[in-house]
Amino acid sequence: MTYIFGISFIIIGTLIGAGFISGAEIKLFFYSFGKYGYLGIFISSILFGIVIFLTLNRKEKSYHELLENSFNNVYFRKVFNFIIMFFLLFSFFIMVAGFSSFLYETAGINTILGSIILSLLSFFILKSGKNGLSKLNTLLVPFLLIIILLCFIFNNSNSIVYKFNLSGFFTSSILYTSYNLIILIPILLEIKNDFSSKKENFIISIFSSSIMLACGFIILSLISKNTDSLLFTIPLLGIINTQNIFFSYIIKLGILIAILTSAISSEFAFVRDFSKVHPQYVKCLFFVSLTSIFVSQIGFQNLIEVLYPIFGIIGIINLFIIF
Repeated sequence: MTYIFGISFIIIGTLIGAGFISGAEIKLFFYSFGKYGYLGIFISSILFGIVIFLTLNRKEKSYHELLENSFNNVYFRKVFNFIIMFFLLFSFFIMVAGFSSFLYETAGINTILGSIILSLLSFFILKSGKNGLSKLNTLLVPFLLIIILLCFIFNNSNSIVYKFNLSGFFTSSILYTSYNLIILIPILLEIKNDFSSKKENFIISIFSSSIMLACGFIILSLISKNTDSLLFTIPLLGIINTQNIFFSYIIKLGILIAILTSAISSEFAFVRDFSKVHPQYVKCLFFVSLTSIFVSQIGFQNLIEVLYPIFGIIGIINLFIIF
């Protein structure tokens, strides 16, 4: 059970990042489809479960090895691997940008200072490698799930305003899943236990995808009940202004935890893979953490709206690799 919950919490901590819990991803990929957005989240959760199960049962121990066994063309492998590494790197930058944007919009803290805080935290946590990643998610993800549940319970808005746009909701579900797989698959290959049984891997996939389904429904429901929140870079911050103080604090805490867990996963996946080619783990970790301070100043919303749909298209290749 320790293995099951440990892997599950890393998966959930990876997928529920700043973009997810803030409402930005749900707004971008699902809100415009109204009630069909819930169906889109359901489709994505099913795909997550299938891919998690299949990946955990593969024999490869790294993403490099997965590509080598999937493509014969060496040039294509190198180009595709470069694209994936680029995404992992910028996923981390997006989390840092989200953290600094959050602190600026809630406390007026300078965005550069916010970026420095998260970059330092990620560096010191990941100095111990996979152990740091595992301990962080095991500690924080249960609190994150409780916070999301409390957000649903204490939200006091009853009116729901839906948009109705059926066209493209299935495609949007595929894109949302595929871009998340770019970071999830490399991490799963690194952390999986080669001696785990198919039963254990099945339980992990069911548990993780079910949690993602429930959390996705809750976030979409919160946004739909509070349409004024869509005017904010971080939609859930708009909901904070209309709720009680307790609700405000738990949302803020949830966003902080989600940003931290997802940022750590993104940086770990990139640095771990890169250091296998250039064995300088700590130096690479330091350089990536330092660079994030400057790149994150591009802005959280700009990075999400431009990069995520593009990498969603690229990530579809991962679906074909796993299946």
